[in-house]
Amino acid sequence: MRTNAQRPKAPQQTASTKAPAPDRSHSGKHSDPDSTLQSTATEVTRLSHDLAGIPVSPGSNRPISTAGSASSALRGNAAARQPGLKSASLHHVGSARTIENSNRRLVQRIPIAQLITRAPADELGFDVEQAGEENTEPEEQSISGLEDELSSLDSISSTITLVPTVTPGGAAPGATEFGVTGSRASLSSIVITPGTGSFALTANLDLMITWQVRSGTGPSGQIDIASVNDGDITDSNYPTVASDLTPDMSSDNGRPPRTMFWAEDLTERHELFHTRQRSGPFGAARVSAIKTFLDGRTASSAAEVRALLPAALTEGQRVFNALIAAPAGEGDAYADGAPLYQARADAITAKGDRGGYLVGDFPLPDPNAPRFA
Repeated sequence: MRTNAQRPKAPQQTASTKAPAPDRSHSGKHSDPDSTLQSTATEVTRLSHDLAGIPVSPGSNRPISTAGSASSALRGNAAARQPGLKSASLHHVGSARTIENSNRRLVQRIPIAQLITRAPADELGFDVEQAGEENTEPEEQSISGLEDELSSLDSISSTITLVPTVTPGGAAPGATEFGVTGSRASLSSIVITPGTGSFALTANLDLMITWQVRSGTGPSGQIDIASVNDGDITDSNYPTVASDLTPDMSSDNGRPPRTMFWAEDLTERHELFHTRQRSGPFGAARVSAIKTFLDGRTASSAAEVRALLPAALTEGQRVFNALIAAPAGEGDAYADGAPLYQARADAITAKGDRGGYLVGDFPLPDPNAPRFA
């Protein structure tokens, strides 16, 4: 083993001099401390010249922190030549490769000048820029943080059950109406269960349907004709009665004129048809609209899911009202009752034509008159 006096000094290298290949041997012997410090100081001087010619790192507009790199290299070289030093500092710099064996972790030191000029970043597994310790510019993690925040918004999976009830009553018919059907809806039994990536919502859509028709007379004083044998039918008015109850197929698939006469029982049937529309297909469409509204949104908490429910109900109401106002909604109800109106009008005409309503228009037979065998 040479002494310090016998070891020749390493020649000074300029910035353009190619750095020697790193010593990757591991003899297990300790170097002379004085010689180590002198060699380290030489490398720091060379490193400063090398870094001066590299103002920025590849793929970045940010300057390399030379102070951080130099001080890190100094610590790294000292640790590599003195195995007694902690190797953790070498990992912090990021310019050393470690080899595990059964005794200790062996650190193969690569001079930082060679690292910058020779080794591609992807080979080492990090960007050369990261070798500096004084990088104070914000990193891209703010974007990943936003992505994490967005990913925390969970989808909604809703199950809405329609619960309709139909009862007579509610609002009275309007000034020109023979009958009216109404409804109102609300959500009940709401349960919101957080799951993996989604909230499960279950609720009932309580659809309260009411109906009401006029009693006795129509909105303009029309007389109720309950059947072909109604006492209000006479031989003189039966043609008008039959005409008023004959469905007009050019108006809503069979709306009867009802100028002077109407049929309360058939009007009741008409309104009950509307209740079946609302509790059936119209109600189902309402539920579907609410479900579509909710399932197309995300939330970060059960409270946010619950906050969406009023808007979901409004969307369901919009779809529901559109179906009610559509011509088919009223047309289907009149089409349902048209055969019954037509049958009653035909029966009245037939009876009137054969004199069935001629009461008191001819003399009654004398009960005391002689009978002939």
